[in-house]
Amino acid sequence: MVKTKEVRIVRIQKVPWQWPQRRKGQINISILDDPQKQLSLYEGFFDQVVEQADDVVSRSFGSCLKGCDSTREHLLNVDLIAIAYSDKILGFVSAKIFKPHNLLYIHGVVVDPSVKGKGVCRFLIDSLIKKEGVDWLSFTTQNPVMFKVLNSFCGEEVYPSPNSSAPSSLEGLAKNIIQGREGTFDAQTFVVSNLYQECLYDSIPSVTDQDLHQWFNDSLCIDELRKSNHGFLFFGKIYH
Repeated sequence: MVKTKEVRIVRIQKVPWQWPQRRKGQINISILDDPQKQLSLYEGFFDQVVEQADDVVSRSFGSCLKGCDSTREHLLNVDLIAIAYSDKILGFVSAKIFKPHNLLYIHGVVVDPSVKGKGVCRFLIDSLIKKEGVDWLSFTTQNPVMFKVLNSFCGEEVYPSPNSSAPSSLEGLAKNIIQGREGTFDAQTFVVSNLYQECLYDSIPSVTDQDLHQWFNDSLCIDELRKSNHGFLFFGKIYH
């Protein structure tokens, strides 16, 4: 986990920002509302952001997801983004807001391998939660590590989980969120079959929690190469 004193939270009111000289242990987090409007005003700067973000995507997931068009979509077609950077981009979280449900839906999350394990992902998500004051957090994933991130915000109120299914009251919202995505949503398990055209990872990450590890393996039919085309849709009630 990154200590608070090592992270300077910067609210960017307008872009482009200046890339600071990198200081050991310092990571800046900038939040942009309406990123399509803000970033599109500065084409050259935005191209630089997209190129750097795409490099992070490639290093995090492999070349299968590398592609500036996809990265651009994750940065623009959302309500807000949080970007972690020093002298270059180290990660970002893009999100949509479902205001009637007071829910933050994570559209994309990527963290450079060089800073993984330092709490950057959690800081990025936390900055958006605090800004919007939401009560619910949701995303799709193949990665059990992301389940643990959700658990850190929501405790036991994570749905589904190895020990509990999602309540029927979430089914309508789940279908609304997943509308337009690839795959087939199972309202009993909240697994979306064939959500991805190909596995997001060269190898889906493992966790030491054997119950969680096995639940992901069984539910997503993860093969011996630790690959799958399926994914979970998760919800968590944030404790404040």
